[in-house]
Parts: sequence; C-alpha cells; structure tokens
Amino acid sequence: MSRIARVVGPALLVLAVAACAGRSEPGRHHSLSELVEATVAAVEEAGSARVGVTVGRSADVPPLSGDCLVVYADREPGVDCFVLGGTETGSSQDRFLAVGDGVFVETAEIARDPHRPPWLALGPGGQYEGLATTAELVRRAVSPVGVLPPGGDLVAVVAEDGDDPVLRYTVEVDPASAVAAARDEADRAHYRALTDHGVPRVVVDLWVDVEGLPTRAEVRAVTADGAEHVTEAVFSRWGEERVALEPPPASEVAEARRG
Repeated sequence: MSRIARVVGPALLVLAVAACAGRSEPGRHHSLSELVEATVAAVEEAGSARVGVTVGRSADVPPLSGDCLVVYADREPGVDCFVLGGTETGSSQDRFLAVGDGVFVETAEIARDPHRPPWLALGPGGQYEGLATTAELVRRAVSPVGVLPPGGDLVAVVAEDGDDPVLRYTVEVDPASAVAAARDEADRAHYRALTDHGVPRVVVDLWVDVEGLPTRAEVRAVTADGAEHVTEAVFSRWGEERVALEPPPASEVAEARRG
C-alpha cells in the first residue's frame, strides 16, 4: 500500500464515521416552543412533502383518508389532496385544494357535467360544509404548528431505533388551556370546539428524523368517557416537489350552494 493510501484511507474512514455519527440521532429538544421553532424551520426549508392523512371522525364512522401534496411556505401550508370515502358528495373520491384563505373542491359529480365549472369554492354553511371542515382538519394535521398545541406540556421524548432513527415527542394539553394560549382565532375556534364536545385532553405524538423533519404525527382527542378521535399524518418525499400551489382560475370556480 502506498504512503498516500495509508494516510488518506484511514482519514476518509474517520470522516465517514464522523459523518454517520453526526446524523445517528435527531437533535433533541427540551421544550415545546423549541420543538415548534426547529420543526417549522426544517419543514419550511424542505418546502414540500407527500402526506398520507387519516381522519377518524368517531368509533361509528369509518375514517376518511387522504393522499396529499403539501407545500410549506408560511404558517398555513398549501394542500392539494385526494380524499377517499365518507364525504357528502356521494363519490368515492373527491379532490380539494386549500390555498391561502380559499378551499376548493373538484368532485366526480362535477366532472360528469360539462356545463358546470370544474371547481366549487367551499365555505361555512355551503352545500359541502362537511368537506370544507375535513379540508381544514387535514390542513391542520399536516402543519407542525397546527399539530402541536399551544400551551401544551412536553411530557416525553423517546428515541426509537431502526434503519432511520427518530425521536418521538409526546405533548399533552387541556383544550380549555389551549384556548387561552391560542395563536390566532382559528386555534381558538378549534380548541373551543373540543372543549364544547367534552374533550378534557389532547395527546400529540410527533416523530422527527435526523434532519429535524416529521415522519409521522398522531393526534388523539380523548373524551371524558375514554373514547378517542384520532388523526394521523405520515410524511415522505420531503423537498422532492418544488411547486407553488395556486387557486384555480376564477373562470373555473363556482360558489357551492347553501345547504
């Protein structure tokens, strides 16, 4: 072996080991505010993700599932989702687009009618109010700020080994306390509704990888009688799709009828 090989070979090995060691475990955060700040920064730097979402309404109603492209630019991510099953449109698959303050839906029913604009703008009290509510639940589920409750307590941080090590953060909150600590009116309305429905506790588990990016989030709203409403998001393909989500052209949008 040449002198250069004897020197460079071990040096490269040391560098490789150091690089692996540097990313062997995600950075550990010790407060909820630190976790939120770091996760939001990592998510916005990545820019986009594919997210599978499951929203379980109750024990008696099958959950809705969605396959989404999510674009992170600010506090409210843009979301383009196909939602399967259980919506009031009667179709097996609906698509909704949530961008800025607008939520738009494209359904199989609309697609069959060539005389109708392909998109409907959704709002409170409209024909598809339930789908509008689902869109907001999904949007909250894919947003680190939406998932992590204001005024919550970081109760556990657990390292989970595997091919891709992650840290699981568990956060608990009393919805009434979250109302008082809410970041904005949307937060207040969300946690006030949980309080009104007799939910004394919300538990959030967030799994974060070595890049500081979420791999999974699970939110459990636990009622006084022990029943759970569970929303889950599974994240993948961070940063692979550099796109900007925009509302449909005004000429392609109709207002949903009032219910």
